[in-house]
Amino acid sequence: FCISERAHNSILIDGLGSIPRNKNLYPKSYAQANNRVNFVKKNESITYSIYSSCFKRIHSNISVIRKIILKKNQCIVEDIFDGKGKHQVENLFHWGDDVKVVSLDENSWRISFGKYTGVFEIIGINKFKSAHYKGNESFLGWTVTEYGNKIPSSTLVFKGMVDFPASVKYKLVWEQN
Repeated sequence: FCISERAHNSILIDGLGSIPRNKNLYPKSYAQANNRVNFVKKNESITYSIYSSCFKRIHSNISVIRKIILKKNQCIVEDIFDGKGKHQVENLFHWGDDVKVVSLDENSWRISFGKYTGVFEIIGINKFKSAHYKGNESFLGWTVTEYGNKIPSSTLVFKGMVDFPASVKYKLVWEQN
């Protein structure tokens, strides 16, 4: 499981991760992608933009930019999908085992960690179904601490059909208790 794309904070399109599961089965060109990272610091924010053509094996015109915007007491993750057609998008956000995640409604969750409390929400799209996993029978909702040892931890999964081009935003705002 640790080598699966679902074991990481990741994006899947049409059920496929950024690289093929067994890339040695395919020609090298099938798994190759152009990737770029850009970093911009402005006033009170820092933005990391990660561009990738890693999903071109689904369709040659699909590319993804993940922007991570850090501001005082907040983090915004924006996934920008370029391409055409309707695609199933799945986003996974894994939280540490000592982070408490409680649903507030269909699109937002209370996040608590030590002396910090915040709200994590999906913004501007209501077509996604969300699920929260922690322990139980699912392979999601666990942190592997060492080989053969795991502990329950929260995973939020968002899944839905999206017409490309599109943008999906997630926002975490926190405060100190």
